[in-house]
Amino acid sequence: SINICNLPMSTGEGNYNLERYYFDSSSKTCRPFIYNGLKGNQNNFITLRACQLSCQPLDNPCIGQPATTAAGQ
Repeated sequence: SINICNLPMSTGEGNYNLERYYFDSSSKTCRPFIYNGLKGNQNNFITLRACQLSCQPLDNPCIGQPATTAAGQ
């Protein structure tokens, strides 16, 4: 199956000038673009959050080593 996050940004066709977001696989971030309203591809999200939830890798919120007991477990 195709990973939509790896598809290139596609402005599509038409005259609608809609602000959308796509996942830029080279920078691993979601970026805005102007969608023309027709055709295009699935790497096209209405909100930044929708793009991030679908495509952006999550940062590891943990710092340091895993907690261990005095016995080293």
